[in-house]
Amino acid sequence: MECRAVTRLGASPLTFRAACITLALVKNGEEGFPTRRITDASRCNHRHAWRIILPRDPLDGVGHARGSGERRGANRRDGRCLVPCRTRPGVLTVEAAAYDAWYDTACGAWIGTTEFRLLSRLLQGRPGDTLLDVGCGTGWFTRHFAEEGLLATGLDPNLDWLAFARAHSPPAVRWVAGDARALPFPDHSFDRVISVAALCFVEDERQAVTEIVRVARRRFAIGWLNRTSLLYAQKGRSGGRGAYHGARWHRPADLLHVFSGLAVRRLTVRSTIFLPGGGRVARTLERLLPHALPWGGLVVVAGERDDGS
Repeated sequence: MECRAVTRLGASPLTFRAACITLALVKNGEEGFPTRRITDASRCNHRHAWRIILPRDPLDGVGHARGSGERRGANRRDGRCLVPCRTRPGVLTVEAAAYDAWYDTACGAWIGTTEFRLLSRLLQGRPGDTLLDVGCGTGWFTRHFAEEGLLATGLDPNLDWLAFARAHSPPAVRWVAGDARALPFPDHSFDRVISVAALCFVEDERQAVTEIVRVARRRFAIGWLNRTSLLYAQKGRSGGRGAYHGARWHRPADLLHVFSGLAVRRLTVRSTIFLPGGGRVARTLERLLPHALPWGGLVVVAGERDDGS
């Protein structure tokens, strides 16, 4: 998508300039000097757009992640800002407390809150609705939805992480051990269902999505790692670096095919976290850019179950 496409969204000149910057970042995701000027109009339809180059992260090779939907060496990755995670053998492993503590950092709090706001807006939940978080990890998102008045349940295959989640949550939140590919619930069990960057390491994503749709009564929102993001340019190429090794990254348009043949309707694709660093520029761009742009590190597909009515 070229920057001129932003004008079709009714963007202001300031938003247009921000989109040019982000597109340049995604197309030219390198690490090195802080900034360079772009004058190639073929890359960005704005003569004086700026290209911002993020410096090498001191935690390179260490990644932030949620729980996966299957039991496989406690794989945990998210795919945006960098933070210690539980991963495959050979990659840095930490305990649930260290993972969850990342959300108390400035970067973690901003990213978590930004993602939560997008998910909440797409789910359209109301107090009293039941919610299932598939691949909940330590339950950060599960707890936040519970604080909004939803009757939340978190599912994860890792008993240790579920124990941490249970110990740090209100008694009303329910925690269940299970596999995303075979959810232990009847059809239409939950008003809302979410999964945040947990299916990227599930061997059969289609089966996991089928299960999410099956247990959803109304709406669902599923987040994936975005192949058209700056994060992928930095960490996902050539099979992935560090904690992202082996992760599946998807282009937003391709994700719609995962829902082919399922009883769903009104699918919406949105993305967030255009710059993963969490600094002032990242926060400014996040405010300016519409989530309809496909460049955020987290891409979310939301929709509702088609009950035939």
